[in-house]
Amino acid sequence: MEIDVYSFYDFIIKIGDLSLSSMNENGILAIYRGQEEDFSLLPKIGRNKYLFSWDEISENANEKLTEFIESMYDIYGVETANIEKTDGKTINVSTEKNSISLRLNDDRTQVNLQIDDGRTFELNARTENGKLNIYRELSEEEILEKEINILNEFKRLSYPYLDSNLKYNKWDRLALAQHHGLPTRLLDWTGNPLVALWFAFIKKKERPQYCENCNKEINKTSSNLKPRVVWLFFVTQNELYDTSNESDRGITNDEHFERGITNVFRPNHITKRITSQNGWFTIHRFQLEKKMIPLNEQTRYNGRLIKINIKIPEESRYDILKKLDMMGINNFSLFPDLDGLSNYLEWKTIFLF
Repeated sequence: MEIDVYSFYDFIIKIGDLSLSSMNENGILAIYRGQEEDFSLLPKIGRNKYLFSWDEISENANEKLTEFIESMYDIYGVETANIEKTDGKTINVSTEKNSISLRLNDDRTQVNLQIDDGRTFELNARTENGKLNIYRELSEEEILEKEINILNEFKRLSYPYLDSNLKYNKWDRLALAQHHGLPTRLLDWTGNPLVALWFAFIKKKERPQYCENCNKEINKTSSNLKPRVVWLFFVTQNELYDTSNESDRGITNDEHFERGITNVFRPNHITKRITSQNGWFTIHRFQLEKKMIPLNEQTRYNGRLIKINIKIPEESRYDILKKLDMMGINNFSLFPDLDGLSNYLEWKTIFLF
């Protein structure tokens, strides 16, 4: 289900009506997630790995491409290779010992990479903000290996930065890692729709590349930008995962971590950020073909997951943030530390006035 909103007050009215009516009718909880762009509800660790932009490859601009080929396929000397782009659909890379070709399909959705030693690989292509970006899909085995290593290292190295008066279980550590930017299988949500709206608007959008064949007015306005999005998710009681009695044994040994279901959990308030943001998390799973399936593509949530397209002009972004600031939603209130204070003061004194 999708709805469109066209102003700040339109958002307040519609989100309020939706939340109250469904909660009263079904007796369930409502949580929210704000995104500056309409991308799938998939945690960071389950997303395809960005490699390079097809449109930016040239003889003089190829650092991302050469770095990817060297690190992934053990081909050396790529930094001095001859790179030739032909007909917009083929890139040829020639080193002293190897030659690599990348061919884009007609739909501009996949790239076939061939190495002269017989190896072939399929890459994904996706147009974003006017650029054709290339991604590599990670396997379940790759994700699990990275996940175990990164969480174990976080546990080992994070002790000096934790409150010694608190006792952390494994889910506390996972929530803490997620809130500080570590790639995990968690996706951030909030119990406050205004907080979700703030996260949807805090980042400034980059305009797509200039379109020579478009009307000039289109390139001058924000009408060719993708709308910002707030997701509304109605959660039933049986989808809540109780983490209160968990120990601190290895997170990846947990039964839930392996049994392949998507749940929601409300973290303990172990940091000021989680408290200020009224934080919630969805815990994501591997499903068909050993992939993490985005929440918005899982049929079991039909009717309980609503996408709210924020069709407010980009020129009104600061006005939205000012209104939220007046309601106590800002960088400092959501990130109550020195970094949050500094970012808030910079925004208020430099960019706002």
